[in-house]
Amino acid sequence: MAGRDLVRVRDYERETNVAGLLNSLDSDSNDARGYAVCALGRLRVSNAIPRVEDLVRDPDKMVRMYACDVLGVLGATDAESQLVGALKDPDAVVREAAAGALCRIRTEANISRLRNALRPVAAADSVADVRFAAVESLLVLGDRTVIDQVPEVVRRLPWRVRRFNPRVTRVTEAAESGGQLSLEPPLWDTHGAL
Repeated sequence: MAGRDLVRVRDYERETNVAGLLNSLDSDSNDARGYAVCALGRLRVSNAIPRVEDLVRDPDKMVRMYACDVLGVLGATDAESQLVGALKDPDAVVREAAAGALCRIRTEANISRLRNALRPVAAADSVADVRFAAVESLLVLGDRTVIDQVPEVVRRLPWRVRRFNPRVTRVTEAAESGGQLSLEPPLWDTHGAL
């Protein structure tokens, strides 16, 4: 059953069948729900935002992670509270995706709240990738108070990430120059799904 659901969701994306993708968000299959939310993000279906917001609380951590990524891609400013709440998720992949998404939903009105939500994560999350995503987002938000944290956060990343991830290079260079990091070119598709 789950395999058929996934095939159906892939067909919906190929056909740009938004109604089918939205219905797939209710599937019993974690894979089908995850693929459907990613497809809605790839297709930039902004009217899916309310349904995607609900998936930030999905039982499956991968679905929650993809939901956070897609809300960022769609610039879902109304999802601020869900994304800030996801910074406390028990799963690191969800916290990392939420941290990355928050800088993408910035407005003049919410930038201060976003910075305040991300600072404790950048300073103290137990997972290096999550701390890095929070520092990266804070630099995009123009928060220069995290510049001193960059060397320590980068040092805690696995050596392969430090050496081969262009995001690490961009963040390190931004910190060294004391400048702000931009979203262009896109900083991430955090988990390679969008």
